[in-house]
Amino acid sequence: MQISPNPQHKDVQLRVSLREMRTSPNPQHKDVQLRVSVREMRTSPNPQHKTCNCECPYVKCEHPQILNTKTCNCECPYVKCEHPQILNTKTCNCECPYVKCEHPQILNTKTCNCECPYVKCEYPQILNTKTCNCECPYVKCERPQILNTKTCNCECPYVKCEYPKILNTKTCNCECPYVKCEHPQILNTKTCNCECPYVKCEHPQILNTKTCNCECPYVKCEHPQILNTKTCNCECPYVKCEYPQSSTQRRATASVLT
Repeated sequence: MQISPNPQHKDVQLRVSLREMRTSPNPQHKDVQLRVSVREMRTSPNPQHKTCNCECPYVKCEHPQILNTKTCNCECPYVKCEHPQILNTKTCNCECPYVKCEHPQILNTKTCNCECPYVKCEYPQILNTKTCNCECPYVKCERPQILNTKTCNCECPYVKCEYPKILNTKTCNCECPYVKCEHPQILNTKTCNCECPYVKCEHPQILNTKTCNCECPYVKCEHPQILNTKTCNCECPYVKCEYPQSSTQRRATASVLT
């Protein structure tokens, strides 16, 4: 026996059922039938009864979607995505479906940008958003210079100059930029001195470092004597005496400058 959800209809059915059981030939079967009939009346709907509600019987929504009973669509009514995010109507999540980030970039789901959130560059370095490296894109070093990626300077890290030499940061050479030698002097790049490396003077000559000549700076000869630049003696080279004459150059005295 099928029972309608309508309470008034249930009472009518109950009375009909009791009347039928009173006329049943088996008295023990009456109690069983009564209990079964009452249970069925409580739970069984009436197929002839209609709810008169507008429904979407063929639409099933999966969690967390919610059924919109007006449009019969599965929707996410409590989720609002901000531009440029796009709503994924299946998962009810705000996503960036058209953005793909390459390693080591990481997607920022709020801005839909590929970023390097764990990399911080110190000035003057600039972040390369593709490689997530701190770089110096506007600095180009010429050989033999080497780029210092921390300071963005072109340096010569393997060259050390000893005093008084100074490092030329362009050529990576140790130089003497403030020393200028006049000819015939030659610069000694180790000591930064002007020297005459190819001139050797014999004693008692003394080297004149400006002219690179061997001289006798402290000897002055009186006329008609002439200075012998090799021996630094005052002599009379053009006088020849015959025996038994003798030259007075032996008795000639040279004036020594003090």
